Amino acid sequence: MRKIILLFLLAILPICICGQSLNNATAKTAANKTKYKSEIKTQGFSRDSYLHTEACYLDTTGKGIIIQNSYPRGGPINTPAGKYGHAVFWSRVINKTDTPIALNLHFPADSIVIDPATHTHFKLLVPPDKMTPDKVATFGFGLDYIEDFVADNFYKTSQFKKTIKPNEDAMFYVILLSHLAPTDSGVIRTGLFLEGQDLHYKLEDLDSQKDKFVPSGSITFKD
Repeated sequence: MRKIILLFLLAILPICICGQSLNNATAKTAANKTKYKSEIKTQGFSRDSYLHTEACYLDTTGKGIIIQNSYPRGGPINTPAGKYGHAVFWSRVINKTDTPIALNLHFPADSIVIDPATHTHFKLLVPPDKMTPDKVATFGFGLDYIEDFVADNFYKTSQFKKTIKPNEDAMFYVILLSHLAPTDSGVIRTGLFLEGQDLHYKLEDLDSQKDKFVPSGSITFKD
């Protein structure tokens, strides 16, 4: 019964950006009914943490799920389809509930089109390498042989699955490949966010001001 209630609460969480609700009336109503608070904070750049956003989906006792997303590291890269830009990001999912959760992340094999007029598109890949906090300050977040991995997986779907026990976390890499318009300087921000049980990966092109939310799997409570 406790798990069912938790799932229901997460399903009707309000979404806030930088602490400000997109719909104050709806947020207040949901908060009164559930006593849950959803908040997404954007951090200023720091070489010590590289932390860009932290999304908290917590109740009044501090129990729930936290998702952290990083700033990028990257540059040009050769792919089977030619020269692309690449950026390595990391995300961290923290389980602050009393129940194990199942993280099921997946990205499509097809390119993700942002602007059809300029043929701007992206691809998302999840390498199998393990990301840990001690790698944050290292070159490329410690991810090696990126071009080899991209060559082998460019046309494939990509996924990451993990059961996260209470008060534990899972940290993983995401490689973003970008094919941009000539006028686009390639300033990209990304992040994994939760809506109910559904995960969405946000692609934010700061030049074109066009964002894309990519359905990317789910987080569910384990029996």
